Amino acid sequence: MIKCMLLKANKSCVYGGEELINTWREHTDSYLWLDIDSHDKEQERLLLQLLVVTL
Repeated sequence: MIKCMLLKANKSCVYGGEELINTWREHTDSYLWLDIDSHDKEQERLLLQLLVVTL
């Protein structure tokens, strides 16, 4: 599982998994941190491609 942290505009943090990506997309004033180190390289590549395509 890829770990994520969502930093909201009000400075609160939410920790979770890839489900936070959709929340991040809905809140354009938020920041998303992804921990993709030591994960399957193919899974990392696909996730990063998905993020770039949908920005």
